[in-house]
Amino acid sequence: MLNKKRCVLLLLISITILLIILLGFFPGIIPYDGNNQWMQVQSGLITNEHPFFSTFFMYLLSKLWNNITVVIVYQILLFSFSWTYLCKTINVDKKFKVWIIYIYTIIVMLIPLVSMYTITVWKDIIYTIYLFLCAIMLYEWSNNNYKFSVLKHSVLGVLLAMVFSYRHNGIIVAVLILLSFYVLCVHLYRKKIVTIDNFKKSFFTLIAFIIIFSVIQIPKKIMLNDSDKKLENNEVTYSTVDWYMLWMMGAHITDNNIKNRDDKMFLNNIIPLDEWKNAYNAYLINNIGSAPHLDKEYLVKNDSKFRKMFIDYSLKNPLTIVKHYSKSDAILINPVASIKGYVYVYPFPELVYLPEYTRIKPVLKQVDSFYIRLIDASLSKPFVLFYQPSIILFLSIIITAILAVKVYSKKIWLFSLPMILNTLSLLLINIAQDLRYVYINYLTFFGLLLMLILNLDKIFKRNSNK
Repeated sequence: MLNKKRCVLLLLISITILLIILLGFFPGIIPYDGNNQWMQVQSGLITNEHPFFSTFFMYLLSKLWNNITVVIVYQILLFSFSWTYLCKTINVDKKFKVWIIYIYTIIVMLIPLVSMYTITVWKDIIYTIYLFLCAIMLYEWSNNNYKFSVLKHSVLGVLLAMVFSYRHNGIIVAVLILLSFYVLCVHLYRKKIVTIDNFKKSFFTLIAFIIIFSVIQIPKKIMLNDSDKKLENNEVTYSTVDWYMLWMMGAHITDNNIKNRDDKMFLNNIIPLDEWKNAYNAYLINNIGSAPHLDKEYLVKNDSKFRKMFIDYSLKNPLTIVKHYSKSDAILINPVASIKGYVYVYPFPELVYLPEYTRIKPVLKQVDSFYIRLIDASLSKPFVLFYQPSIILFLSIIITAILAVKVYSKKIWLFSLPMILNTLSLLLINIAQDLRYVYINYLTFFGLLLMLILNLDKIFKRNSNK
């Protein structure tokens, strides 16, 4: 393992590179979602439009420095720490492998996807880093013969509470990780692999999770109630469930499944059918929600009837729904989706429509121009395949299998577990071909690839012995 001095050096290398890149894109890359959350922070009217805690944490950071760049500085420090932590947990048995870690770290920090995402104000980035830290802790736990101190169990619980609170699908992911963790704990105890003392310590993960979740509810209740009282003339809104059903009803309309005249008239009152049909895009939900003649008030008043109609047509025409999900989940399951241009990666086009303060004013112009050229080149074929997260997912699974057989045993699957569960959590709620939703695939891949490189000598030695 790396000693403390080497860890500090590795941490400083990561922070320095990312801060230099930030200066090339100062004050940072601020897409629509990040700007929306920062405006909530500045107004003091925090809503649940984005998961409350992801905005509230920005509010807390603003008390340290009331500038949106403070979020990016936090992301740089958080990611640099998580990467250093991963490198520290990997066993290094030869001195030259330390230099491999240094060189590999420099390369990873310079990769446009990593550097650009780290300096982009998206809740998805912090969510992903927390999830990555969970993966590292599970890996460390397994390497330590499934033994953790009370403190580390508590930290894991805190991280899972962050994952739970930072993004909607994080609720599913955190619960699945907790369930998997305790199923494994029970199995290990029954097999007498862990002692009763270590088994009891594992419950501090659950206790910490519950405490943090409960604490978050206090400001959430106060601030959301306060916002509701201050906001006047609220626009009529429909639920997330209705939004999904509006989207998928577009698939039924496109497939001409609606034959009943009364049903057509009812749906036409929500959105004119021709407009609905033209707006439907299986790869992106936004078009439906922004349809010009969407009558939200009519939808809200007739919510139960609309839901029943959607369910009835979906039961009668299941292939339409299957076809919809085969496209909406293309980023998760289709390795060739990016060849067709369905994967959204960088938020630069959004910046045109944002306020003046979000404009990039590079301090180091050479960095800005270099990375723009590098990103443009990476988006051309065949390099664009790198931006297809399903390919990265499959490669990660293959590397995990190799490491499991040749080096680490099946314990290594715990490192890939958060990535796999994140993918599963998105299967029914993926709303766009947006790579940031599965950024964990890339961080997991880079970690696994480092483990593979550091263990090539062992892999080939074992093969030669056979």
